[in-house]
Amino acid sequence: MDFLKAEIARKKRQLEQDVESTTSKKTFFKRGDLMTKQREEYLSRYKKDEVEDPAAEVGPSRKRLESTDQDATEVTYSRQEVIRGLRERGEPIRLFGETNSEAFYRLRRIEMLAPEVNKGLRNDFKDAMDKVDQQYLEEMVKGHGEDENTKLMILSYMKMGPPWKNYSSYHSKLEQKKMTTNS
Repeated sequence: MDFLKAEIARKKRQLEQDVESTTSKKTFFKRGDLMTKQREEYLSRYKKDEVEDPAAEVGPSRKRLESTDQDATEVTYSRQEVIRGLRERGEPIRLFGETNSEAFYRLRRIEMLAPEVNKGLRNDFKDAMDKVDQQYLEEMVKGHGEDENTKLMILSYMKMGPPWKNYSSYHSKLEQKKMTTNS
């Protein structure tokens, strides 16, 4: 029986201490008070682990920030150049959660690992000349106004291409005819 009385007395003291800790005899409590109490308990439990090894937890976002800070002095491409480069290589333009700088670094990594295979097979000079010719013809069409015959002539010229493209083959055939007729 003494055991039960001691247990009841202990419970009464514990209740009195809990009531004194709240400083008022309220039957309710605020959510903010509960949140602060839970936060304090959480910090008291897990703060020890953080103090022991603060460098152990380096998340990907922290790594990302550190790497971009170190490489901030490097030259970067514009967003349009990055998009063009990724499209040429058949890669997605943006991965989920990827920033512009990360897309640039992904393009650089792809360029280093797999350089362009067809780069040497292109005739860049010819492409540039064709582009200039096309622009010149478009200006001619705009400049001649409403004359239908001129427009038709220019449009047919645009479809066939400039005459100097076929000049060398025409000239060589003409020379062959002259030689055959002279001999």
